[in-house]
Amino acid sequence: MRPTRREFLAVAAGATLAGCAGAPYRATAARRIWDNHVHMAGVPGDTPAERAAWLLSCAHRMGIERLCLHLGMKIGENDPPPAQLLRDNDAVMKAVEAGKGRILGYVYLNPNHLDFSLGELDRCVRDGPMVGVKLWVARRCSDAALDPIVRRAAELKAVIYQHTWIKVQGNLPGES
Repeated sequence: MRPTRREFLAVAAGATLAGCAGAPYRATAARRIWDNHVHMAGVPGDTPAERAAWLLSCAHRMGIERLCLHLGMKIGENDPPPAQLLRDNDAVMKAVEAGKGRILGYVYLNPNHLDFSLGELDRCVRDGPMVGVKLWVARRCSDAALDPIVRRAAELKAVIYQHTWIKVQGNLPGES
């Protein structure tokens, strides 16, 4: 069955039209929406749980079933040190817990700190609640330094989200 024009636009526009009509967009078995690129940075709230609640209220209004959350409470450095990775991953785990099954977490890793990152992968995915890996701008996606992380993620059946884009002003040195 083909969707109506209104149904199509509601999905294509992030369910904005359906939300403006009064009721949130309702996912069906044939149409389920997951947002795979969500951050807590810039979101109201002092704690990961407060920010998770705000994100989920927006998701509900837009008919988004699940959120895949990356990074921590703020966007950090391009080459984050282990202390920042730990802080960010802990914040995401708290948001995942507060999300009651609607928020999925991705562990933030930096291949420039390989041993630490492999340990975080085990802590957050193997032993914790996270389901995937977030790689950002520390190294290009074709860099062999990512191979051990990719191998370990594959062993754990974890999703890998490699941030890539082409920016008009030019990409950062490690950005794919």
